[in-house]
This record gives sequence, C-alpha cells and structure tokens, in this order.
Amino acid sequence: MQLILDSDTLSEVLKGRNDQVRAHALAYLDKFDQLTFTSASVLEIYYGLERISAHSQLERAEALFGANDEVIPNASEYRLAARIAAALSKRGTPIGLIDPLI
Repeated sequence: MQLILDSDTLSEVLKGRNDQVRAHALAYLDKFDQLTFTSASVLEIYYGLERISAHSQLERAEALFGANDEVIPNASEYRLAARIAAALSKRGTPIGLIDPLI
C-alpha cells in the first residue's frame, strides 16, 4: 500500500539524520520507486527553510521534491479539508488548515 508522507516525516527524510527514517524510506523506495507527499507539505517545508534562509537545504528539498510524487489537492479536496478543520475546531481539537490537506 502506497503512503502519503506528512510534513514531519518528509522533513526527517530531507534531513537524513535519523537512521530509522532513512531505513524505512529506502525500504519504501525499493517497493514503490517514489515517495509521495502533498503540495501542502512542500509549502510547510519551503516556508520553514525560507524563513531561516537555508539555501543549501532548499536546494536539497527541491531535488527531493522533483524526484518524487507531489500530490496537488483539487478544489473538492480543499473544501473537504476546510470542513474537517472546521469540525475539529468546533469540537475544541483544532489542527489548523494545512494538516487536513496532508
């Protein structure tokens, strides 16, 4: 079964410092050829790296993003994410606007 990586896991893959994350990513790549993530995760990672002017990390991120599968949500998926975020917020368990897209 293919998986969509969340922003935290994708960030750890990009850093390459966690041996367990690296091993899982390599095992996954042996089976599926590409990592899969959403453009919302790309937004979060780019924002964080741009905020600290991490130019070499931005280059590595661009290479990783370009070599893998970036899923771009469509209009109905954005609407669904908004409904999920609103419902969770009403329950007192907000997760923000980006996480439901991931």
